[in-house]
Amino acid sequence: MTPPKKERTHGITQKDIADALGLAQSTVATALNPKTEHKLLFKTAEQIKSYASKMGYRPLRVAQIMRGEKTRVIGVVMRMGMYSSNHELVRQLANCLNRECYRLVMVDTQWFDGDPEMIKNYLMDQVVEGVILCNVNSLEDAEAIVNVLPESLPVVSLNSAQLARTPIVRLNTHELYYQLTRYHLALGSQRLVYLSIYRDPGTLSRPGWSTKERITGFIQAVRDAGGIIVADGHSQELLEIHGCHAKIPKGYHGMIGEVVYPVKKENINNAFENGYDYVARLHRKGERYESLICTNDDVALGAMAACADLGIAVPGDLRISGYDDTASGRFAMVPLTTVRRPLVGMAEKAVEVLLHRIQNPDESALPALHLLPADILPRASTASFEEHEELHKTGFPGSNDHGISFEFQSDEDRMRRFQPPTSAACMQSSLSSTP
Repeated sequence: MTPPKKERTHGITQKDIADALGLAQSTVATALNPKTEHKLLFKTAEQIKSYASKMGYRPLRVAQIMRGEKTRVIGVVMRMGMYSSNHELVRQLANCLNRECYRLVMVDTQWFDGDPEMIKNYLMDQVVEGVILCNVNSLEDAEAIVNVLPESLPVVSLNSAQLARTPIVRLNTHELYYQLTRYHLALGSQRLVYLSIYRDPGTLSRPGWSTKERITGFIQAVRDAGGIIVADGHSQELLEIHGCHAKIPKGYHGMIGEVVYPVKKENINNAFENGYDYVARLHRKGERYESLICTNDDVALGAMAACADLGIAVPGDLRISGYDDTASGRFAMVPLTTVRRPLVGMAEKAVEVLLHRIQNPDESALPALHLLPADILPRASTASFEEHEELHKTGFPGSNDHGISFEFQSDEDRMRRFQPPTSAACMQSSLSSTP
């Protein structure tokens, strides 16, 4: 009895192509290698490549690796969370790598409960040529991951904690929040709150660099304007805030900047709910503030939803701003003032720095800090167009040397961008283009 044929576990091979075309296997291998195909007659090489494509031939990656060929695969280690801007940043990284003929393989630190050994093994199984550490804000987590990777493997830190052996690409977050707070102050706010993302209950772990830089920028702007800072004891300890008040001094009527680093509650599952819960608690306690400066757009949108439910006018009763320039913020009922991160520029710079390190393995350059420019986008959640126009006339915020610009937009600008041209405009365009 003839034994059954063993089912093939992979696609067509170079030997299959050679047998089908009546050629030597070495000839097929030469044609399918972009570095050697020029050694054959053009007609022969094209015949082989055309047949290989028709039959769905794909080179076996394991065989390539065993031959010592480059995999052209880059690992991205990221803490994605639920934020749309993180997903967009990964998309831009993939686009940039594709243009350079590299491919991206991603691992979320939460997939393996933050276990650095499992993250390393996942990347090594993919035979990555380099790693981009993205949005890993905790210095402790970033160090744990990088320390288990081979020293010869190039690593770049993108919007992550700064480590001794890695270049870093990010924004000047401290300066962005300093300027954003100055903007709120220029609009006349005297009682301001910085609302951070929540911390887990029962833990006193230090916040990541991004949280600290946002808060220190806020604190410096309030203090430079002559105000005081208020924060609870745990927040003061974790954020290392010195010269701070635990509560508003009795009889004090001057400028106040309160830092809120809340503990996560059972019913809070995301940043939207964090913002909603905080504004609802303020309302119940009868506390009134003039500006709420949020750690990201999601927190700000949750806060704006609470305002809508509770009859708090935005910006009449409370000015609200976010960070990230998400589509949700742009198209909210009250368009959200925010910070626009240059995601394309961030991805391009990170890829550029990493590929340079891959292509120049013997170069002993010291890790560099690459700070990219960003825009603050004042919109209707903080002031009317007329107020923005008046502020713009005064010269605020003036020039600075930190690559930060203010881009004042009106609702009309947004509408004009998405409205189709009127029939009159179309007719005029048609007439002007007629010879």
